[in-house]
Amino acid sequence: MRLWILLALLATGCSRVSVFVDVAPDGSWTREDAFSGKKPGGMGKGVPLEEVFQLPAGEGWETSREEKESEVVYTARRRLAAGASLSDLVVRQEKGARIVNEATVRRLDGGRIEYREVLRWEGERPPEDVIEGGSLEEVRRALPEALATEENARAVLEAAQHRIAADLFDPRDPFLGQLLTHPGLAERRLRRRVPVVVEEVLRQTFGDRLPDEERARTVARFAETLDLPKSTRPDPAGGPEKQAELEAMVPLGFYVVLPGKVVETNGRIDEVTGDVFWELYSQAVGFHGEVTLYAICEVGD
Repeated sequence: MRLWILLALLATGCSRVSVFVDVAPDGSWTREDAFSGKKPGGMGKGVPLEEVFQLPAGEGWETSREEKESEVVYTARRRLAAGASLSDLVVRQEKGARIVNEATVRRLDGGRIEYREVLRWEGERPPEDVIEGGSLEEVRRALPEALATEENARAVLEAAQHRIAADLFDPRDPFLGQLLTHPGLAERRLRRRVPVVVEEVLRQTFGDRLPDEERARTVARFAETLDLPKSTRPDPAGGPEKQAELEAMVPLGFYVVLPGKVVETNGRIDEVTGDVFWELYSQAVGFHGEVTLYAICEVGD
């Protein structure tokens, strides 16, 4: 087993799922889903996996369940033919929402093979207001007097919130993970990012109505109104509401081994093995509504 796959399985946290896809040269593929979480009633007060996931089972699946001292892992494995599609993930979220998927591996023209997986959010979407502070009145005061209307302030604030939320929930490199594990580093990255975002929003919203020098002063004033997210990891000991919030933030990992050179992907490529992977949180799907993962490789003769 590759080291990064092992690390994904051993990573600490609440409920999570790691998906491993191994594609053969003829386009047939093997799918292995590893659902893991803290054992209910043990340290960390975990909830049953069945309450977070709809676990794959039945015809075509090879399944196993392993319980360790504080963790339980449910593994489901299946072999599929080239061109076959599979919907095997259901991740339950707050307020009755859920994430579902459809994965396909198919042969393309020119000796290429494509892996594609679409994650979709069903139900009420999570809010985008991830930045505290920055009320309409504060943003209005940051704007030049000629542009300081409530309508303009709302447009700037909502656009900035959307851009920062997109960074937090970016499927390729989410800030959210660093907020949980290394909040100081994440906050530093966000503090560098916010002025860039605000400058882009002001340029797009007002154009030539806001000259360069005045736009720079506005960026500085606007950034002062925002309180960047701190480490938002809920305390497992904080009661049922906090625990539900913690369980709703589900890490999702996808690790794909392709039989040839990767020529196109929106994932990250392991520089040593050439394999492709995506590591994101369930909120990324909620924010975007739909997230597509894909990788195309060329298979030699």
